[in-house]
Amino acid sequence: MIDINEHFETSTMSDVAYHALKTFAENDLDISYLNEVNQELENLKNWLLQLHYLYTKMSTDNFFKLAQKLNYDAKALEQSFRVICRK
Repeated sequence: MIDINEHFETSTMSDVAYHALKTFAENDLDISYLNEVNQELENLKNWLLQLHYLYTKMSTDNFFKLAQKLNYDAKALEQSFRVICRK
């Protein structure tokens, strides 16, 4: 597993971005993919936009893991994003 603290500047990261990268790293995704996701999250800046991006990027299981790490209600988030995305 990739150590997020070793490869990324975590002091300026949002909680959403930090826990998302940890979730991806726990699933053994490679560093180039993590760099790509990190760059996109940095560009979005706002934690809610980051969370929406991750909803579209992650599998349902990983999104639920992320929500749990952030102490968010995963089902409520999923329902909200499904309405926003009209899925």
